[in-house]
Amino acid sequence: MTKPYATPGALRRALTDRLATAASEGPWPLSDLQRQFAYDRLLHRLYLLDNGWILKGASALLARRISARATDRIEAWITVAARR
Repeated sequence: MTKPYATPGALRRALTDRLATAASEGPWPLSDLQRQFAYDRLLHRLYLLDNGWILKGASALLARRISARATDRIEAWITVAARR
């Protein structure tokens, strides 16, 4: 297991450095990689709470890493059966 970062700022710096390296070597700019990372973390947290979440629209495409235009909306639904 990796050692946690001493501060939130240290985590952010390390993450930004790693994503900047990936951006310089790949086709996506840093801002797109940061957005994708944020989506991934949000989805991870949602599914830890309850696995009944359903994503719709561009968010669903981004979560599956299918090429899609960036969006500032997240359309998420939770199934009734999952809440019981």
